[in-house]
Amino acid sequence: VMLIGLAGGNAILIVDLANQKIWEGESALEAAKFSAKSRLRPILMTAISSLTGFLPLMQASGAGAQSQSSLGLVVFGGLLVATFLSTLVVPVVMKTFLGQADAKPPEDGPTPTPQPS
Repeated sequence: VMLIGLAGGNAILIVDLANQKIWEGESALEAAKFSAKSRLRPILMTAISSLTGFLPLMQASGAGAQSQSSLGLVVFGGLLVATFLSTLVVPVVMKTFLGQADAKPPEDGPTPTPQPS
């Protein structure tokens, strides 16, 4: 549950700032670029501090070490992948979907498709 919250929070930071920029009149591409650049440092700082905190759990020894290390490995790997996805994939997907909304239809109407001869 914690991993889902951290991953969702990172994506929300990026999308929320991009939505604010779009409401201010910027294009979807510029909003996605700006939000990804400006939120990269806070996301990485949060991820690095969390990942560092999970290292002792991964390297557990003593009673219950197997369950602690397996839990630590899953959370560490999941947060690492979620951070990668939220910093690189979310802005691209957001730009793609919002970029389609920015596209304007041609003023001449639809272009005719060529007929096979």
